[in-house]
Amino acid sequence: MLPLRGFLGAVFCYAGLQKLADRNFFKASNPASIQSQLQAYSHRSPIGGFLHVAVHFAGPLGLLIAFGELAVGLGVLLGLWGRVAVGAGMAISTGFLLTASWHTSPFYLGPDLVYLVAFTPLLVMGSGPWSLDEVIRRRTADEVGIELPDPRETVAFGRLQRVCRAFDQGRCKLQNGAPCAAAGCPVLRPPPSPAPVDLERRAFARQAAAAAVVAVGAVLAGGSAAALGRMFRGRGSPADPSLAAGGPAPGDAGTSVPDATTSSTPLPAGAAGAAPTVPPRAGRATTTPSATKATPTGTPIGAASRVPVGGAASFTDPATGVAGWVVRPSSAHYAAFNSACTHAGCPVQPSGAKFVCPCHGAEFDKATGAVLLGPARRPLAQIPVTVGPDGQLYVT
Repeated sequence: MLPLRGFLGAVFCYAGLQKLADRNFFKASNPASIQSQLQAYSHRSPIGGFLHVAVHFAGPLGLLIAFGELAVGLGVLLGLWGRVAVGAGMAISTGFLLTASWHTSPFYLGPDLVYLVAFTPLLVMGSGPWSLDEVIRRRTADEVGIELPDPRETVAFGRLQRVCRAFDQGRCKLQNGAPCAAAGCPVLRPPPSPAPVDLERRAFARQAAAAAVVAVGAVLAGGSAAALGRMFRGRGSPADPSLAAGGPAPGDAGTSVPDATTSSTPLPAGAAGAAPTVPPRAGRATTTPSATKATPTGTPIGAASRVPVGGAASFTDPATGVAGWVVRPSSAHYAAFNSACTHAGCPVQPSGAKFVCPCHGAEFDKATGAVLLGPARRPLAQIPVTVGPDGQLYVT
């Protein structure tokens, strides 16, 4: 039980702190944000109707999930309100199972089902003797002069008789043939009387006080993680795939041009920019404008010039509301893909010449969306885009 508590507690603490430290998790315009994830899962989850509503409260829900994971982790690690913490952990795991892991194929690759099942022994057995719950209860019992039963010594008296070598036809050999009885048994002590209500009330109050102290510590730890995550990543980090509108385009005065191999830049709708004039290769999902070409019939998503050569820019698909990525393999060619990994639906992130799924490690070619590394089996879904004569990218 102790290794299981240590593993589950540490994982949930880390998961909660990681979400709080990730500034993109609460940025609605980012493909990795809680808003984008809820929007993506709503199209594939059996609780999609709930997720459609939850998108409007994504920020508070994200905080609830992050601090909930941290609270579950601390409760399981410390053994404080053990069954309550375990029940909350099972609820969180069930939520992730019905969203992030629902379409995982084969099903055993989904981690949330494993976490859900791993919690069940702790729900049945409780935190055990090495826990704050047990320490508080026993110290309170000592103060009021009550002897609590030791769960390691509890056994049914009838079962003891069946295995006891001293038991002989209702008599005890160890007591010179006296009738076998729990009160005089030299092997099994009689169970103590039930604990009075006063003991339960005092133990409850102390558990509540301890939980309040741990809660304050969790809030301080979460706030520190959020501050440090934003401090060390700095402002304007090239790895920040923000969708926030506004700000200068790459190459504008006062800004540096992002790295062509790793950058993912904003793609605000309606921004102006110069359009490339070299026609695309055959087979590409995009086209480039000419001097006489009419404005494409579609929805503009931003300036083509804001996508660096070899890089990617995030946007929201106007048809589905799901986050996507526009890539620019060369100066004249563009392509766009849905950000949802085809394995379990987690939003992929650009990394060098590929997209990487943070959930299960699947990798996709950034230029074509093709699968480079499983467990995904299907390429990223393409979104048709074209470049208009006004230099804008249009989803057609």
